[in-house]
Amino acid sequence: MYDLNGQTLESTRPADRPCPVPDSSTPSFLIIDDDEIDRIKCQRSLKQGFGPSTTIDTAGDWDEAIAAIERQAHDIYLIDQNLSGGTGLDLIRRYRASLEDCVFILFTGQDNRDIDLAATEAGAADFIPKPEITSARLERSVRFALAMNAQKRQLLDMTRALEKSNAIALKNAQELEQTRSEEHTSELQS
Repeated sequence: MYDLNGQTLESTRPADRPCPVPDSSTPSFLIIDDDEIDRIKCQRSLKQGFGPSTTIDTAGDWDEAIAAIERQAHDIYLIDQNLSGGTGLDLIRRYRASLEDCVFILFTGQDNRDIDLAATEAGAADFIPKPEITSARLERSVRFALAMNAQKRQLLDMTRALEKSNAIALKNAQELEQTRSEEHTSELQS
């Protein structure tokens, strides 16, 4: 993982920290692309869209990408489809479940409907052809993805709370039934 000056970076995000919601601090990014010029263009677009102090790291090949993702130090993963050693879709499929609160955005040099559909199926929040990458497009894509993640997280929290309430209600009903059964048995024996 490298900063804009080519210096090696270590993770600053605890592994258990969920991705931010849209109104929290600026998200951190990992750009995975084996084309240095495209990485630089993407970094510039992100800095324009999210501000100059935005944390943006890069990985230039498959092995760097795996090492960076394994550190779980980023909120947003911008991944090129065509990497030496694998594909962006491979990375998304591999990490989507373990990084469910994070955002994966796939991009490639050409607009391709099959890859677009495969990206959606793999769990990517968006697919952006490289010629369409601008600071406004990236900012909007990330903002929408983070908002969807926040809604999904809220729905999961509400579902868990409802399941807990249902379990308590079921336990109470079973205890009440047991008490009634014991009282009825006691009345019959009297």
